[in-house]
Amino acid sequence: MMYELLNILMSAPISVTRVHQPYLNEDVPARQKKQFFMDCDSMNEELIQYVMKNGINVIDLNKENLYTEEVKMTDEVFGEIEYDEETGYIGHTTLTFGGSEQSVEVLIGCDDDEEISQFQRDAFKALTESWDEMQHKIAAAILEYYNEEEKGAYGPEDGDEFESWWPNIDTEEEMVKKLHLDSIVIESEYVMESHGENPVYILFNRDWGGEDTEDNGVAVLIEDGEVTEVGYKDIAF
Repeated sequence: MMYELLNILMSAPISVTRVHQPYLNEDVPARQKKQFFMDCDSMNEELIQYVMKNGINVIDLNKENLYTEEVKMTDEVFGEIEYDEETGYIGHTTLTFGGSEQSVEVLIGCDDDEEISQFQRDAFKALTESWDEMQHKIAAAILEYYNEEEKGAYGPEDGDEFESWWPNIDTEEEMVKKLHLDSIVIESEYVMESHGENPVYILFNRDWGGEDTEDNGVAVLIEDGEVTEVGYKDIAF
């Protein structure tokens, strides 16, 4: 079917590739009137109509998936992954945290002309292979961050509501009950070259500080097998 679709698109009339001239008044020099730009919306619309007119049954055909076919592949370490223009590759894994299995999104930073590197695979393998020990280090680091930096830093004026925003969390066991794994971020070696060995960000949703309307959550940076930074999720981006 793909070859049939490509043949129809390749044989489409030239008018399908639509080019428009920007609005220019009479005072604009002639050389500037030769400047053109591509009207992608019109091109998409005409291509869709042309394909459908020629009897091709394309499931869920729309402007997006006509031009940006999803790129899916299976990586030797990350398993099944899918390419996203904004993020890079996206995969999923399951980790046990606080005694319960949780599904975690894995974001692997890559530009569209890059492949996943061994640097990124090594960082992910180091994390998963040391996870039993690492989750305790993470809980301890976030517990310290919560009690020494974030607790009570902001909140409502009402005393009772303020207390509900900032519960007493004194042990690792209590902390893991307030955390929910969100995602793992593994950037490229170029981005992380100034960090230690096997750098990985882990992002959490949390049950304190009121409704997290801005999705601040909490995140940790792991390098050299240790938690070296704790903060909002945006430390990973």
